[in-house]
Formats: sequence, structure tokens, C-alpha cells
Amino acid sequence: MNTFEKVDRPLPGDVMFYGGDIGNFGFFYLGPGRDTGNGIGIGTVDTLTPFAILDTDNINPFFKKQFLGYYRINYDDF
Repeated sequence: MNTFEKVDRPLPGDVMFYGGDIGNFGFFYLGPGRDTGNGIGIGTVDTLTPFAILDTDNINPFFKKQFLGYYRINYDDF
């Protein structure tokens, strides 16, 4: 997360990071979701969960302890 730029208004392709019981993890942001979540994302929360498109409102609270924010990747740095 330290190498990415934190943003308030995410765009598709930004990353949503969470702190949870299993450590920090992220999803690629695709667009807005339910008002009670942080958007629609693509990713997985653990090795037993398939890679999927999901509304972050549906993440099990065991995994989603704290929303850390939206971050933008500067692909020019890679």
C-alpha cells in the first residue's frame, strides 16, 4: 500500500485494501456497489475462496475487519 497513491474517489482498476484477521488484502475496484459496501471488486479473500467478482458488502466480517481505503497504482513506476 505504501507504494500506491491513496485516493478518495476510486476509478476502475484502483485497489480497495482491507485489514482483517488474516492480514491485509485487496480487491481491484470495478465500480460502485451497495451503499453499505465499498464497491464491486474482483479478487479473493483466502486460498480456499475462488477468484470472483463480488460486492464488498458480502465479504464475511471475519475477513473484513477494517476498510483501509482506495489506492491508485501508478503503472509508469513499473
